[in-house]
Amino acid sequence: MSRRSIPTLIFALCVLALTACQGAPAAPSAIDPEGFTPKDYQDAAWRSIMGAYPDAVRPDVQVVRVIGNEDFASTYAPCMLDQGFTVKVNPDTSFEATTPKGQEEPFALAMYTCEAKYPRPFILSHPDDETSGRTLYAYYRDILIGCLTKLGQTPAPLPSEQVFLQNLNTAERYDPYASLLGNGGMDFQEWNEATTNCPQRPASLGG
Repeated sequence: MSRRSIPTLIFALCVLALTACQGAPAAPSAIDPEGFTPKDYQDAAWRSIMGAYPDAVRPDVQVVRVIGNEDFASTYAPCMLDQGFTVKVNPDTSFEATTPKGQEEPFALAMYTCEAKYPRPFILSHPDDETSGRTLYAYYRDILIGCLTKLGQTPAPLPSEQVFLQNLNTAERYDPYASLLGNGGMDFQEWNEATTNCPQRPASLGG
Protein backbone atom coordinates (compact mmCIF):
# COMPACT_ATOMS: atom_id res chain seq x y z
CA MET A 1 0.00 0.00 0.00
CA SER A 2 1.19 3.51 -0.72
CA ARG A 3 0.25 6.76 0.92
CA ARG A 4 0.88 10.00 -0.90
CA SER A 5 -0.06 13.64 -0.85
CA ILE A 6 -0.98 14.84 -4.30
CA PRO A 7 -1.30 18.57 -4.98
CA THR A 8 -4.07 19.06 -7.52
CA LEU A 9 -3.05 22.43 -8.93
CA ILE A 10 -5.34 22.04 -11.92
CA PHE A 11 -4.46 18.32 -12.34
CA ALA A 12 -1.03 17.33 -11.07
CA LEU A 13 -0.74 13.60 -11.44
CA CYS A 14 1.76 12.06 -9.03
CA VAL A 15 0.75 8.45 -9.44
CA LEU A 16 3.60 6.94 -11.41
CA ALA A 17 5.69 5.74 -8.47
CA LEU A 18 4.82 4.27 -5.12
CA THR A 19 7.08 6.54 -3.13
CA ALA A 20 7.60 9.64 -5.26
CA CYS A 21 6.25 11.63 -8.17
CA GLN A 22 9.20 10.96 -10.44
CA GLY A 23 8.29 11.38 -14.08
CA ALA A 24 4.75 12.51 -13.37
CA PRO A 25 3.23 14.63 -16.15
CA ALA A 26 3.05 18.35 -15.65
CA ALA A 27 -0.23 19.99 -14.69
CA PRO A 28 -2.11 21.29 -17.74
CA SER A 29 -1.64 24.91 -16.75
CA ALA A 30 -1.89 26.19 -20.32
CA ILE A 31 -5.65 26.61 -20.03
CA ASP A 32 -6.57 30.24 -20.66
CA PRO A 33 -8.75 31.15 -17.65
CA GLU A 34 -10.67 33.77 -19.61
CA GLY A 35 -11.38 31.34 -22.43
CA PHE A 36 -11.94 28.39 -20.09
CA THR A 37 -14.48 25.76 -21.08
CA PRO A 38 -15.17 22.49 -19.30
CA LYS A 39 -14.07 20.63 -22.45
CA ASP A 40 -10.73 22.49 -22.42
CA TYR A 41 -10.24 21.35 -18.85
CA GLN A 42 -11.13 17.75 -19.64
CA ASP A 43 -8.79 17.72 -22.64
CA ALA A 44 -5.94 19.17 -20.61
CA ALA A 45 -6.54 16.68 -17.81
CA TRP A 46 -6.51 13.82 -20.31
CA ARG A 47 -3.25 15.02 -21.82
CA SER A 48 -1.74 14.60 -18.37
CA ILE A 49 -3.06 11.04 -18.22
CA MET A 50 -1.62 10.26 -21.64
CA GLY A 51 1.78 11.52 -20.55
CA ALA A 52 1.80 8.83 -17.88
CA TYR A 53 -0.27 6.09 -19.52
CA PRO A 54 -0.21 6.54 -23.31
CA ASP A 55 -2.27 3.38 -23.91
CA ALA A 56 -5.06 4.33 -21.51
CA VAL A 57 -8.60 4.41 -22.88
CA ARG A 58 -10.33 7.72 -22.22
CA PRO A 59 -13.61 7.36 -20.28
CA ASP A 60 -16.67 9.17 -21.62
CA VAL A 61 -17.37 11.61 -18.77
CA GLN A 62 -20.21 14.12 -18.68
CA VAL A 63 -19.72 17.40 -16.83
CA VAL A 64 -21.87 17.60 -13.72
CA ARG A 65 -21.04 21.20 -12.87
CA VAL A 66 -18.21 23.73 -12.81
CA ILE A 67 -16.92 24.24 -9.28
CA GLY A 68 -14.55 26.45 -7.32
CA ASN A 69 -11.86 25.28 -4.91
CA GLU A 70 -14.26 25.75 -2.00
CA ASP A 71 -16.37 22.86 -3.26
CA PHE A 72 -13.53 20.57 -4.24
CA ALA A 73 -13.44 18.51 -1.03
CA SER A 74 -17.19 17.96 -0.88
CA THR A 75 -17.33 16.75 -4.47
CA TYR A 76 -13.98 15.07 -5.05
CA ALA A 77 -13.82 12.70 -2.08
CA PRO A 78 -17.29 11.18 -2.67
CA CYS A 79 -16.59 10.93 -6.39
CA MET A 80 -13.34 9.08 -5.82
CA LEU A 81 -15.12 6.78 -3.37
CA ASP A 82 -17.64 5.98 -6.09
CA GLN A 83 -14.65 5.05 -8.27
CA GLY A 84 -13.41 2.67 -5.59
CA PHE A 85 -10.71 4.80 -3.94
CA THR A 86 -10.66 6.56 -0.58
CA VAL A 87 -8.98 9.97 -0.45
CA LYS A 88 -8.57 12.59 2.22
CA VAL A 89 -8.84 16.09 0.78
CA ASN A 90 -6.87 18.87 2.49
CA PRO A 91 -7.87 22.55 2.71
CA ASP A 92 -5.32 23.48 0.02
CA THR A 93 -6.99 20.93 -2.34
CA SER A 94 -4.08 18.55 -2.13
CA PHE A 95 -5.15 15.09 -1.07
CA GLU A 96 -3.83 11.90 0.46
CA ALA A 97 -4.67 8.47 -0.87
CA THR A 98 -3.79 4.88 -0.17
CA THR A 99 -3.92 2.65 -3.25
CA PRO A 100 -3.05 -1.03 -3.71
CA LYS A 101 0.14 -1.79 -5.57
CA GLY A 102 -0.57 -2.18 -9.26
CA GLN A 103 -3.59 0.13 -9.15
CA GLU A 104 -1.77 3.29 -10.22
CA GLU A 105 -3.42 3.51 -13.63
CA PRO A 106 -6.98 2.82 -12.39
CA PHE A 107 -6.35 5.43 -9.70
CA ALA A 108 -5.22 7.95 -12.33
CA LEU A 109 -8.31 7.21 -14.43
CA ALA A 110 -10.48 7.73 -11.36
CA MET A 111 -8.78 11.08 -10.78
CA TYR A 112 -9.47 12.05 -14.37
CA THR A 113 -13.11 11.00 -14.11
CA CYS A 114 -13.70 13.12 -11.03
CA GLU A 115 -11.81 16.15 -12.35
CA ALA A 116 -13.71 15.85 -15.63
CA LYS A 117 -17.06 15.71 -13.84
CA TYR A 118 -16.25 18.77 -11.75
CA PRO A 119 -13.92 21.05 -13.77
CA ARG A 120 -12.42 24.10 -12.08
CA PRO A 121 -11.33 27.37 -13.73
CA PHE A 122 -8.57 27.89 -11.18
CA ILE A 123 -7.35 31.32 -12.18
CA LEU A 124 -10.32 33.64 -12.47
CA SER A 125 -8.25 36.77 -12.13
CA HIS A 126 -5.40 38.50 -13.92
CA PRO A 127 -2.70 40.68 -12.39
CA ASP A 128 -3.92 44.25 -12.70
CA ASP A 129 -2.55 47.68 -11.92
CA GLU A 130 -4.63 50.48 -10.42
CA THR A 131 -5.77 51.78 -13.81
CA SER A 132 -7.04 48.43 -15.07
CA GLY A 133 -8.39 47.70 -11.61
CA ARG A 134 -10.59 50.79 -11.70
CA THR A 135 -11.82 49.80 -15.16
CA LEU A 136 -12.59 46.31 -13.92
CA TYR A 137 -14.40 47.62 -10.86
CA ALA A 138 -16.62 49.85 -12.98
CA TYR A 139 -17.37 46.93 -15.29
CA TYR A 140 -18.36 44.71 -12.38
CA ARG A 141 -20.48 47.46 -10.85
CA ASP A 142 -22.22 48.73 -13.98
CA ILE A 143 -22.47 45.68 -16.22
CA LEU A 144 -21.34 42.25 -15.06
CA ILE A 145 -23.19 41.91 -11.76
CA GLY A 146 -26.42 43.12 -13.34
CA CYS A 147 -25.95 40.80 -16.29
CA LEU A 148 -25.43 37.79 -14.03
CA THR A 149 -28.39 38.79 -11.88
CA LYS A 150 -30.66 38.82 -14.94
CA LEU A 151 -29.60 35.23 -15.59
CA GLY A 152 -30.74 34.26 -12.11
CA GLN A 153 -27.27 34.21 -10.58
CA THR A 154 -26.42 35.96 -7.30
CA PRO A 155 -22.78 37.04 -7.02
CA ALA A 156 -21.38 38.12 -3.67
CA PRO A 157 -21.87 41.85 -2.94
CA LEU A 158 -19.32 44.14 -4.55
CA PRO A 159 -17.02 45.73 -1.95
CA SER A 160 -16.09 49.40 -1.99
CA GLU A 161 -13.71 50.46 -4.72
CA GLN A 162 -11.02 51.11 -2.12
CA VAL A 163 -11.26 47.59 -0.70
CA PHE A 164 -11.45 46.13 -4.22
CA LEU A 165 -8.22 47.86 -5.24
CA GLN A 166 -6.45 46.93 -2.00
CA ASN A 167 -7.21 43.25 -2.64
CA LEU A 168 -6.76 43.37 -6.39
CA ASN A 169 -3.77 41.04 -6.66
CA THR A 170 -4.25 39.05 -3.48
CA ALA A 171 -6.08 35.89 -2.53
CA GLU A 172 -8.92 38.11 -1.27
CA ARG A 173 -9.55 39.58 -4.71
CA TYR A 174 -13.23 40.03 -5.50
CA ASP A 175 -14.50 38.30 -8.62
CA PRO A 176 -18.23 37.78 -9.34
CA TYR A 177 -17.61 34.44 -11.04
CA ALA A 178 -15.39 33.19 -8.23
CA SER A 179 -18.13 34.03 -5.75
CA LEU A 180 -20.67 32.04 -7.78
CA LEU A 181 -18.42 29.01 -7.96
CA GLY A 182 -17.83 29.31 -4.23
CA ASN A 183 -21.57 28.98 -3.64
CA GLY A 184 -21.78 25.42 -4.90
CA GLY A 185 -20.78 25.65 -8.53
CA MET A 186 -22.65 26.05 -11.79
CA ASP A 187 -23.82 23.31 -14.09
CA PHE A 188 -22.53 23.09 -17.66
CA GLN A 189 -25.48 24.97 -19.17
CA GLU A 190 -25.37 27.72 -16.54
CA TRP A 191 -21.63 28.25 -17.02
CA ASN A 192 -21.89 28.43 -20.81
CA GLU A 193 -24.87 30.78 -20.68
CA ALA A 194 -23.24 33.06 -18.14
CA THR A 195 -19.83 33.34 -19.79
CA THR A 196 -21.38 33.74 -23.25
CA ASN A 197 -23.71 36.55 -22.22
CA CYS A 198 -21.68 38.09 -19.42
CA PRO A 199 -17.93 38.17 -20.25
CA GLN A 200 -15.65 37.93 -17.24
CA ARG A 201 -13.71 41.05 -18.26
CA PRO A 202 -14.56 44.11 -20.37
CA ALA A 203 -13.46 44.18 -23.98
CA SER A 204 -10.97 46.97 -23.20
CA LEU A 205 -9.12 44.55 -20.90
CA GLY A 206 -9.20 41.63 -23.27
CA GLY A 207 -12.59 40.20 -22.30
